[in-house]
Amino acid sequence: MAKLASLGIVGAIILFLLAGCAARSPAPQSTGPINTPTISATAAKAPVAPVSVDAEWDRVVAEARKEGKVNIYTFWITGDASKAVAEAFEKRYGIKAEMITGVGAVLIERMKTEQAAGKYVADTFDSAISLVTMAKDLGLIQKWGYLPVLSEKDVWRIPPRVDAEDQIIDGGVGHVTTMVNTSLVKPGDEPKSFKDFLDPKWGGGKISIASPVTAPVSIMPYVVKMIDDEYFVRLGKNNPKVGPTVRDSINAVARSEASVEFLMTDSIVAPLIARGAPLKAIELAEGALRLHGLTLTLARNAPHPNAGRVFSNWLLSKEGQEVYHKTSSTTPVRSDMPSYMPPAVALEYKKVTNLSLEDMLKVSKIQQDGTIAKLLGLMK
Repeated sequence: MAKLASLGIVGAIILFLLAGCAARSPAPQSTGPINTPTISATAAKAPVAPVSVDAEWDRVVAEARKEGKVNIYTFWITGDASKAVAEAFEKRYGIKAEMITGVGAVLIERMKTEQAAGKYVADTFDSAISLVTMAKDLGLIQKWGYLPVLSEKDVWRIPPRVDAEDQIIDGGVGHVTTMVNTSLVKPGDEPKSFKDFLDPKWGGGKISIASPVTAPVSIMPYVVKMIDDEYFVRLGKNNPKVGPTVRDSINAVARSEASVEFLMTDSIVAPLIARGAPLKAIELAEGALRLHGLTLTLARNAPHPNAGRVFSNWLLSKEGQEVYHKTSSTTPVRSDMPSYMPPAVALEYKKVTNLSLEDMLKVSKIQQDGTIAKLLGLMK
């Protein structure tokens, strides 16, 4: 206890001495204003350079801008859509889009002639899936390579990558069905099935049909066995009005030169209906055919290949899809945006048969050998 008491006395003395020293320590003297670093308003607001998350695509875009233009051989991007798409793309990237429009078969012949002569003009080519497949078989197109839009998940009505060889991509959805002129065909009198077209009441040019030599649409139900050889022989006896292209055939019905279109693609009819044409889509008992509606390819030895890739990648983006499909009143391939089809053609189909790439290869072969045209009596 005595030892603890002595320790306490010593501690008290030490604390007393420390307190005295603190009391005598002079307060720190100011030597002038303290200079603290300041950040200018300009520096505070200076933008931070974005860090690219896709250096590979940045290089493609940079090269595309150097190329300065893209030549688009197109069956689909026509009329108001042609101007709207070209202007929106140029505004986005500063790259001029030159639209060369025409029937798919004619554009293919042009590409064949040009490429055979060593003259490469087309950067991209789009048409019906069967004609795009034909272009592939003829060696007129090449692989796309990397397109970042294709890596987007869960935003597609149908897969945008069409073939395993990476040569065909899709930017729209189409349906093949029948159409009538509502000023010539009363409600309830429309064809109900394919066999109704064989009725003599539809004879004498009341049926309009696109030539199977230049338009594949009439061959499609044949390939999936909805109709057969004998069907076309009998249909030919009804003397249908034959148009050189599907657009010509549809326009004949729109102008009341025929009452019913044998088969049409809704993405071609939609703009006409949107402008007031007396047309209405009809689903037959056999159902409709669903196919890729805006098939795109990159031409072999394209003079502006990077611009072609940037254009097509943009066309599949939400911005590109809205510009094209809203202007053309059609259905985007993307499911994260609405269809722009007018009600008279935007049917809720009860039965739909999907056409595969293999089906379209068969269509292309039949179109080239003239099988259906011979059955209809159009060729010998």
